[in-house]
Amino acid sequence: MTITGMSPYRGGNVLIVPAVMTQTVGAGTWVSDVSDVYRTRLYNSSGSDSDEITVSFWCPGGTYTLSIIGAKASSYGILDIYIDNTEVASFDRYNSTTLYGQGTADSQASISITPGLHTMKFKADGKNAGSSSYVVSVNAIILACTSFSFNPGTVIGNFDGAFPLILPAQTLLYHAIPIQGTVAVVGQTPAFFNSAFYIGSDAVNDQADFYFSLPRGNYTIDAFFPKYSSTGIFDVLIDDVVVLNDIDMYNASTTWHNNATDTFTINTTGQHKFTLKCVGKNASSSHYFMQIETFVIERTS
Repeated sequence: MTITGMSPYRGGNVLIVPAVMTQTVGAGTWVSDVSDVYRTRLYNSSGSDSDEITVSFWCPGGTYTLSIIGAKASSYGILDIYIDNTEVASFDRYNSTTLYGQGTADSQASISITPGLHTMKFKADGKNAGSSSYVVSVNAIILACTSFSFNPGTVIGNFDGAFPLILPAQTLLYHAIPIQGTVAVVGQTPAFFNSAFYIGSDAVNDQADFYFSLPRGNYTIDAFFPKYSSTGIFDVLIDDVVVLNDIDMYNASTTWHNNATDTFTINTTGQHKFTLKCVGKNASSSHYFMQIETFVIERTS
């Protein structure tokens, strides 16, 4: 699927992955999980009409194409999407056979959003006559900016409030400053499922830097990455201080969506340096390659 405005541009695209975001359940039972076929997903296991859940996100404002990525199946219902309690889109997720990671022309809508912190609600609202239940499943919501209401800067956004800063592979590639090694996006498409930002001259000290703006506060950082028999060990640094240390990406067989998490503090509002660096490799690994699917940075206070 081609999403207008996905890349390249600076500061305006918002990728929302509900399964790794703070959620407020309004009705029903909702589950976040990761599997080889569904990838990272959020769905209502209760499968009832009017099940709903809300997440928060920060947006710089403008006109956006909203796209849903998620499975369709014979038991799936109609998914309504609300922004700030106003319905902006409705998608029928029924299909007679199960389809994974579906993002098609009938899964898009054009919307306008003001700058600032917003809520996004997912609600099961009826079903196709052929469907057996009201399950709705979301892998990701993409907001691709078609018209800015602000002047995009030269860093990855200027963020304020309780929001996730989500940096998928394509965003990392576009903003990367290679210090040592070559950078690319490798794997499958679209870039937020089974694709990864790659650094690889195959040497210790391979490094890429990124610059972004954050307000002072306390944060959590999550790294999602594949493991291979040929990948190394990496550190993540912010302003040259290690926040994720000695993350071993080696595994004898390939696995996706592995996770490492930690906390850090920003003392001064403004631009900060984000560094991804190879610091070695497992004795069993054949190379020093590094691959990152997504970074998620969320302000906690």
